[in-house]
Amino acid sequence: MNLFIACSSSDDMYLDVLESSGMVLQNLASSKDYDLVTGGNTGGLMQFCYNAFHDHGRMITAIIASSYQEDIASMYCDIKIVTEDTFERTRQILNHADACLFMPGGVGTVAEFFGILEEKRTYGQDVPMILYNEDRSFDPLLRMMDSFYKNGYADREVEKNYKVVYDQESLFTYLDSINKDKREVKTKK
Repeated sequence: MNLFIACSSSDDMYLDVLESSGMVLQNLASSKDYDLVTGGNTGGLMQFCYNAFHDHGRMITAIIASSYQEDIASMYCDIKIVTEDTFERTRQILNHADACLFMPGGVGTVAEFFGILEEKRTYGQDVPMILYNEDRSFDPLLRMMDSFYKNGYADREVEKNYKVVYDQESLFTYLDSINKDKREVKTKK
């Protein structure tokens, strides 16, 4: 399964969050079920993610906007795609990913979350979205979304487009169910 992973590229993350999220990424990379679709690699958790998948010999697809293409110049990737802008980058991510996982991150991660969410809503993209919220870093985002629903700014149906998981076991259980569904669809074809 091609897994797009969005996460922080900041080297200033709290060490405990970096370590706990890093363990999750290490376990994903060591599994033979997942290959990486990434939007870059400049440091922080994103660098750890790339290194984990690279060190385990997993396939890596990097999709990056042209203004950031230097970020992937020295990376080993099986596929490198440079897009004109972040909007096209989002579409390419959806074309290459079987699922999207959002780990602790900042503005870029949240922008990727909303960009992919809107593409799914608008065009019916069938790519599961998962917010990994073990450290509760997405609680403010989830409160904002809940406010949208409660105030009538967005229909609560939007919530069906993403799943929130709070621990590694729940994440792997959900990913396994996605993988199983994808295999069954391929078998039926």
